[in-house]
Amino acid sequence: MSLAEAFERVHSWLGDKAFLAAAITHIDAKPSRHWTLDAYSTGFPETLE
Repeated sequence: MSLAEAFERVHSWLGDKAFLAAAITHIDAKPSRHWTLDAYSTGFPETLE
């Protein structure tokens, strides 16, 4: 599951451009060490703060 799917409502509120910027910031700061995309959602709420 991608961040956009896991945080569908947040994505809708922020819009594509702002959500993408937040996702890039999060992924750059906390790269996943897991093989699945599901792990990327860990800590994303803190990144949004």
